[in-house]
Amino acid sequence: MSDTTQQIIRSPAEKTVTTIREALSRGDTACVTQVLEVIQQMSNKVDELSVHDLADIIGRDLTTVAKIMKAANCLGYNPGAAEVTTLPQAIGVIGFETIRNLVVSLLLIESAEKRFGEEKSHEVAAVALSTAMTAQAIAQRTPGLNPEQAFVCGALRHYGKLLLSTFLPDEYLDAMELAHQMPVDAAFRKSVGLTPLELGQRILAESSLPKVIQHALEPARPDLIRSKKLTDTEKLLVVADFSEKFCELIDQSDLTNVTYEAGVAQLLKSYAPSLGLDDDELKEVVAKVSHSMTTVGQAQGFKSFASVIVNRMERIAAGRPIEKRPLNSPATGTDGASVNSAAPDLLAMGIAEIERLVSTPPVDTRKVYTVATRAVRAGLHARSCLVFLREHDTPLFSPVVGVGPLFHELRNQSLIDPVHKDVFSVCIARGEDVLIKNPDEPSIAPFIPAWFRGSVSKGPLLLLPVKDTDGTFAVICAVVGMADRIELSGPRLQQLKKLRACLAILRDAGFDRRAAA
Repeated sequence: MSDTTQQIIRSPAEKTVTTIREALSRGDTACVTQVLEVIQQMSNKVDELSVHDLADIIGRDLTTVAKIMKAANCLGYNPGAAEVTTLPQAIGVIGFETIRNLVVSLLLIESAEKRFGEEKSHEVAAVALSTAMTAQAIAQRTPGLNPEQAFVCGALRHYGKLLLSTFLPDEYLDAMELAHQMPVDAAFRKSVGLTPLELGQRILAESSLPKVIQHALEPARPDLIRSKKLTDTEKLLVVADFSEKFCELIDQSDLTNVTYEAGVAQLLKSYAPSLGLDDDELKEVVAKVSHSMTTVGQAQGFKSFASVIVNRMERIAAGRPIEKRPLNSPATGTDGASVNSAAPDLLAMGIAEIERLVSTPPVDTRKVYTVATRAVRAGLHARSCLVFLREHDTPLFSPVVGVGPLFHELRNQSLIDPVHKDVFSVCIARGEDVLIKNPDEPSIAPFIPAWFRGSVSKGPLLLLPVKDTDGTFAVICAVVGMADRIELSGPRLQQLKKLRACLAILRDAGFDRRAAA
């Protein structure tokens, strides 16, 4: 293979790694940067840090201090019910490594329970926390392993996914969609150039983590999984690998009791030589994880969780049937077709988040439009959703914000010219909603722009104008798959109007639309 060919193959991966590195250096999202910082500072210097040094690290964030103090006074972490009034006392009561993992747990669970607009990263955070606690619980019954170390390794197995879903959410969604057609690793390589585990390894290799943790981030080779004679380092890797696969099984969107039991049986059989876990022991692990999650949740102030995997863990631990659909997923009719009964809630969540964003200066215009596209995409079960914004001092419109594969094809191109007679110019000039059920219909096809025709075929298309006193300044475009349809009921239309009214506030309040570009 030539150097040129190798460079082309490496390019998508290098682009992804560079984007993630830059985002981490800016500290764009507190959770993923704080998780790594806490693990680094509290793993590398475990033999050097004093209690007061550790208190200084944690004490930089007053919110985290409050949660640690609350946890230190909970029976789950303080069974002796000793009164704890200072951070050094809390560290003394709970323990050094347990404090580190509690901080990581609090950060992940906080991320898993946040507002609308970043659901994928929230669910990945919940799966990461579940994997960490599963690895910890298995390590507690495995001679030679440090349970607190297993916790860190389990959490970091999902670090790559957490990075992608946080900083490259559109590409992450595209990969997850492709995973219905090909193996998951192949889907991520096609979308971002490398697998989430490979990304995590690349980023964490630069963080100077202890070698035993670095080793546990590698894929577990089949010969290790089948081996009865493992070193402690190899055991840690196998435990982290099993915990990752087990939690990913529980998080599957179409999981049922039958598929869960079959999946667990296969996992236990595959890992029997190296782990020796049986079904009853795994049930005890799940019960312990569910209890640990509840304890951390109490420290965070949650009475219940919105996360799918946490709720499923609770149901498995209690012996109750597994709910087939994740929260807020499309309901399924008797004929298996998707119906939109859950969509209004998703739109309502998006509208509520937009109202919060536009009422809290300084307004992040790009984030407002991003939440809008995700809300419409989720509410209408669209494959892609884009916002075309009118360019500054020109009549042209270009897609500068969006989600889905269509946005990646068209982004930042001056595509809509209102002087051309097509479906977009009708929407812009009249300020009216345009719903096209079949773009290939002979009477409609001539009015589909050439640059757009190849991207939509037979699938419904919805155009929604966003107007201010000067006329239409944006067009929301939603495209669904050929087998789907867009149903616009009265309540749904009212929600879409309310969403656009929120976007119009940006203009009325004097915010520059170019900020979204």
